[in-house]
Formats: sequence, structure tokens, C-alpha cells
Amino acid sequence: GMTRGRPGSMGSRPDMTLFQGFYDRHLEEWWQVFPRSQTMVISYETMVKNTSDTMQRIAKFIGVDGLPWLDKALPHSNEKEYGKKVKLQDIDLALCKEIRAVYQPHNERLYKLLETSPGQPPEQPPFPHFSDPCARDDDSDADEDSGREQKGREEMHAWAKNASAATNT
Repeated sequence: GMTRGRPGSMGSRPDMTLFQGFYDRHLEEWWQVFPRSQTMVISYETMVKNTSDTMQRIAKFIGVDGLPWLDKALPHSNEKEYGKKVKLQDIDLALCKEIRAVYQPHNERLYKLLETSPGQPPEQPPFPHFSDPCARDDDSDADEDSGREQKGREEMHAWAKNASAATNT
């Protein structure tokens, strides 16, 4: 099983980076401490597409008249730069599908959790499904060569398999 502790605690297991994306587990932990009525779940994609409306809903949820950044644009993606950042389109397609397989059951659980325990307005119902991270311009199942050396691909595949095995225990 995963490390349990205070809500949001990541522990020190090597699969904790992967765990950060298991939103179903995070919500379950938070809902053990806080009533559902005190949490608001928002899709970042929706927030980027409709920033002003989303920020107004957040302001209403927390009980304020407005937020100072209501009219500010949000970045359309994670623009933070750091040494190990990999662009989605540069990930080997077979590896992407392995990682998608790790997250898919958690995402399905997330959708079900939010369907069976919906938030009160102003939360956005229904929570939208995440876009397919492995969708490519060429929608074939052919393994695309991203220019990585074979050794790097093998290491990434091993990481995905180990992470998958660790999260299924």
C-alpha cells in the first residue's frame, strides 16, 4: 500500500512522484479530515479555458467578494523549468501508454468519486475527464522514435513497470 499519514503527505518512497498524480487517493485522505462541503475540486484545464468564471466561483466558495487576480491569464501548461522536465511529446509512445495504464484506474476512480460525491455549487459539475496524454498527430500505435538513446528508454520503461507494480500493492 501507499504511505499513509497526514493529508497530502508524500512520504519518502521512490514512487511518491507518481503518487502525486493519484488525485483519487488525495481526495479520500482530505475527505477523512475535512467535510466534502469544505473542499472544491477544479479542473486546471477548465480553469485555463474559463479563468474569470472559475476565479469568481472560487471567490464565492471561500466567501469573498472578489479575488485580486480575477483578470490575470493563466499559463496553458506547466511552464516551470527544471533539469529533469520532459515534454509530453518527447516521451516514447510505448512508455506513455505504460504510464497511462498506471494512472487510468486512479483517474476512473476520481471520476466516480466526484460523481458519487459531487460538490455543491459553485463547484463545476461534472468534473471533465483528462485528455489522453498519449494522443499524437499520427494516431497509429507505431512506436515513435523520440531521439532518446535505447538505454534511456529502457530505464524509463523499467521505472514505469516498477511504479506500476508498487502502486498495485
